[in-house]
Amino acid sequence: MKIIHTADIHLDAAMQGKGLSPERARVRREELREAFLRLAEYARSVGASGVIIAGDLFDRGEVTVRVRRFVLDTIKKYSEIRFFLLFGNHDSGCFSFSDELPENLTLFSDEWQSVALDDVVIHGVELTGENFSSVYESFEADPEKLNIAVMHGAIGTSYGEDRINLKKLSGKGIDYLALGHYHSFEIGKLGRHGVYCYPGCLEGRGYDECGDKGFSVINIENGKITADFVKNSIRTVIEVSADMTGADSYFSQKEAIQKALSGVSESSLVRVRTEGALRPSEERFFSQIERELKDRYFSFEIKDKTGLLIDRTEYEGDISLKGEFIRLVSESIEDPDLRDKIISCGLSALLGGNIE
Repeated sequence: MKIIHTADIHLDAAMQGKGLSPERARVRREELREAFLRLAEYARSVGASGVIIAGDLFDRGEVTVRVRRFVLDTIKKYSEIRFFLLFGNHDSGCFSFSDELPENLTLFSDEWQSVALDDVVIHGVELTGENFSSVYESFEADPEKLNIAVMHGAIGTSYGEDRINLKKLSGKGIDYLALGHYHSFEIGKLGRHGVYCYPGCLEGRGYDECGDKGFSVINIENGKITADFVKNSIRTVIEVSADMTGADSYFSQKEAIQKALSGVSESSLVRVRTEGALRPSEERFFSQIERELKDRYFSFEIKDKTGLLIDRTEYEGDISLKGEFIRLVSESIEDPDLRDKIISCGLSALLGGNIE
């Protein structure tokens, strides 16, 4: 038996403000819907009995009728699969009272609800400001079956409307804790016998969501649960680093950036992070190179994090603010490492560079 576990799809997200043009943002919104459809098709192809959506299916509570209908029509189309939907911190209450919900869709609420699916029981609860501390005591596992619990929030040792106390769930008979909230795949132990899992998002939407994206496939066999990550993203968000140290010309800087981009698919959303250091006299050609490479990828930008390569001895005799700053720090800071770090940061700021 297989069950698909997904979360944080964020349908109907604006996508603008992610370095995308309005047209590319529209394409990405459509691709988010396509990703959900691909997941449903995958579930059918492997004979999955259920799909768990552990929160943030939508990007906000008020979504367009068009997107709501797309989701409900998709669930109806795959009527042989049972869908379990838990709302998250972004999309609570996103369905309208006028929406006709499919028979194969279960919506979890702010009280534990349990649904048997062959040899498995799926339990789900939405955390709220009223129940976030009481849900741990009210949970009851079925001792005769495997138990999957569905929640949305950040794991830790504290309570909260969007925080999940793992210690309170240990020893509760949970074999698999299906989570949503973190946008990268993560799996870990829950007590002695169980596991918790974040499947990550289906598609990266910004440069804080780099790498492979997909969902978790829960395998139930011989009374045991295992989980596998399945990559299923349409595009990949990638950030690469390019060392600019010694790249003192347009050609050497472009060469360093193109070397960093080796093997990167043109369908990707790409950010190049320039690193290393350049002397104050060495010009940066990053904006020109960005314009030249922008149309090669679905999305492309250069993030300048190049420092300044500064020899403080060049400024010690300088009759200027820079010289006075170096002399003042040299006389007042004894620790050589700390002194050099302060001088480097200060000169970088005075010369218009980055401070890190």
